[in-house]
Amino acid sequence: MDWKALIESQPALAVIPLKLRKLAQCRDIETGATLFRLGDRLRGIFYVVAGEIRLVRRARDGADIVMQRSRGGLLCRSKLECEGVPLRRSGR
Repeated sequence: MDWKALIESQPALAVIPLKLRKLAQCRDIETGATLFRLGDRLRGIFYVVAGEIRLVRRARDGADIVMQRSRGGLLCRSKLECEGVPLRRSGR
């Protein structure tokens, strides 16, 4: 991963310690795929570089309740129990 270029385009990432940068993975996720589901163990945090992701809960009637939407920036797995679903691909 080219951290220099990534930080130039996303300055907020400059605060990530070097040890964590070595563990980071860049993923291109398909639209509609689920990053995590209600009840999953926490496996990390996500940073949206491009595209759009939303955190949703399902209503009793099956409708999506959008808890958070990210179009670039930190998408943190919060204590709210929800699912992470990409709406738009990054186009990379």
